[in-house]
Amino acid sequence: MTKILFSILLLPLTAVATPKPPTAENRSAILTQARMVPDLMNGHVVGYRVLQIQPGSAWDKMGIKDNDVILRADGEAIDNAATAFEKLGRIGHATSGRSTLVLRRNGEEITKIYEGQSQVKR
Repeated sequence: MTKILFSILLLPLTAVATPKPPTAENRSAILTQARMVPDLMNGHVVGYRVLQIQPGSAWDKMGIKDNDVILRADGEAIDNAATAFEKLGRIGHATSGRSTLVLRRNGEEITKIYEGQSQVKR
């Protein structure tokens, strides 16, 4: 009986500790944790402005602030919704690999470098 109780108690801990692999479902979750709107310059989309970031969300953990404009991800311009969805969803739920974001905050360009989802440089 003790063995059964011990196994039951360990099972949930193991499940919680295992990271979820990136899937279309959990990649899209990052886009529900903040509002993104196109940022225009001379009538052209130059990036996406991030607004209403939920505390504790992937955005918050990645160091993204309200009103930041994401300009590029991994060297690719974020100038349409499809690219924004694909690149930001991948970075927000990455478990490994290096990614970069270039954003504009208060008129200044900032480059953020991540290993997995953890920021390694501002």
